[in-house]
Amino acid sequence: MRFTGIRPLRLSEALVFAYWSFIAVLILVRAAGFDSGGAVAGLLFGHILFLAGAYWFFRRLRMRPGRVQTMARGIAGIVMIAIAFKLLGRIITSLNPRTYELDLTWIDIAIFGMNPQEWVESIYNPLLTEFLQIAYTSYYFLPIVLFLVLWRRGRYNRAEEVLTAVLLGFWTSYLGYILVPAISPDRWAEETGMIAYTKELEGLLLAGPIHDALHALEGKHHDCFPSGHTEMALIVLVYAWRWARRTFWVLLPFGAGLIAATVYLRYHYVVDLVAGALLAWAVVRYTPRWFAWWNARRGIDEDADSDLATPGGSASGT
Repeated sequence: MRFTGIRPLRLSEALVFAYWSFIAVLILVRAAGFDSGGAVAGLLFGHILFLAGAYWFFRRLRMRPGRVQTMARGIAGIVMIAIAFKLLGRIITSLNPRTYELDLTWIDIAIFGMNPQEWVESIYNPLLTEFLQIAYTSYYFLPIVLFLVLWRRGRYNRAEEVLTAVLLGFWTSYLGYILVPAISPDRWAEETGMIAYTKELEGLLLAGPIHDALHALEGKHHDCFPSGHTEMALIVLVYAWRWARRTFWVLLPFGAGLIAATVYLRYHYVVDLVAGALLAWAVVRYTPRWFAWWNARRGIDEDADSDLATPGGSASGT
C-alpha cells in the first residue's frame, strides 16, 4: 500500500509533532520565566515554522519509494533530535529555574551510604578511562547502527519501529531534563566544590580530547536526570537482541561501557541511571504495542514501507 497524502501519519511522525507542540505550549505557559516577550514570540514563531516544515517534508515524503521514506525519516529524526537538544539547552532554566544537583547527590548517598562519585575514584585507571570515554561517544552511533542494519536488510517496518522507540526515548529524557534540571557532577563540583574529587581523570590518547570536545559541543546543559545515555543504550540493545542478534553482540561492549562511563566519567549521578533504565523498560515494553495499535487504527500495512508492497497485495519487507 502506498500513501500520497499526509494521512495516515506514521507514529514516528506523530511523536515529532506531539513533542514540538508540547514544548511550544510549555513556552507559552511559562512565558514569565523568559527575559522578554520578544524571546517568547521568537521561540513560538520558530516552533510554528518547524512544524510547518515537518508537515511539508512528511507530505512530500509520501511520494517516494518505501525504502527512501524509511531512510529519510531516520535522517530527519537524527536532525530533529539534535535541534531539540540544542534548543532545550537555551530554555530549560526559563521553563524551570530550580536545579536539583544537591537532591540527586543526597539520594545517591542515601542509597549507598556514601557518595559513589567519590568512591569510584578508587578504580580509576588510564586504560579503563580511555575505553569508557570512547564507549561513551557510542551514544551518538548505537541507534544509527541498528537502524542501518535493519534498513540494509530490507526490514523497513522494523527499522521504523526502532526509530519510533528512539524518538520516544529521547523525548521522554528531554522532558525529564525540564522536570528535574541538573548539571553533571563534574561541572557541579567545579562550581560549588560540593563533591570532593581528589584525582584527575587521565586516559591514554583519546580520552582527553574526546572529553573536551563533548564539553564544548554540549556546553553547560541541565541534562542529567534521567540518564538519556543509559536509556538509549538499553533501548538499542533490547531491540538488537530481538531482531539483529549478531549486531547485538557487536554493540554490547559499547552499550555496557557507555552505561558504566556515565558515573565513572562524572557525567551522571547514579539515580540518573536508575531513572533512565526505568524509562528504557517502559519504551521497549510498550512501543511494540503502540506501534501495532497505531498502524492498525490508521490502516497502515505492516509492509507499508516495503518497496514490494502494492495496492493489490502485501510483501514481506521484514
